[in-house]
Amino acid sequence: MSQNGGIIRDLEKISDTIVELKNTIGNIQNTHKLKSIYELPFAFQNRDIFITQFVYLSAIKDYIENGGKSRGSYLIVEENGEIDVAAFGGKLKFTLDDGNLSNRVQEIEYRDGKTECSWRSVKAIPKTESWFEKVWYDFRNNNIIV
Repeated sequence: MSQNGGIIRDLEKISDTIVELKNTIGNIQNTHKLKSIYELPFAFQNRDIFITQFVYLSAIKDYIENGGKSRGSYLIVEENGEIDVAAFGGKLKFTLDDGNLSNRVQEIEYRDGKTECSWRSVKAIPKTESWFEKVWYDFRNNNIIV
């Protein structure tokens, strides 16, 4: 997960890892054996970890496939990227995000061993006049105590 879903993200490696995780989850009953009943919570925890990795990497893959680009916390490797990181000798090129997905929200669902991603428009933040913000504003501007 850290190698493919961390700071540097490569679509091909992510896709390969998703296949590996899907196989691991599907065969977990055959490949992971308990030595005692006390290991059962850890077995469920491991299964949850594999599923979580599968879901997160599937979401990252879908993001890249829908035109997602590099942002502040990660770089998406692109063969024809606009920026070349010299320290990697031409092997790490990326393009900065242009905001093309900033008005969209990705949603992902895990069901029956599969993920399904969908995208929807962001909802506007409602304009509310809360009493707290007014009081806090007045306090910060010394308008409360006369």
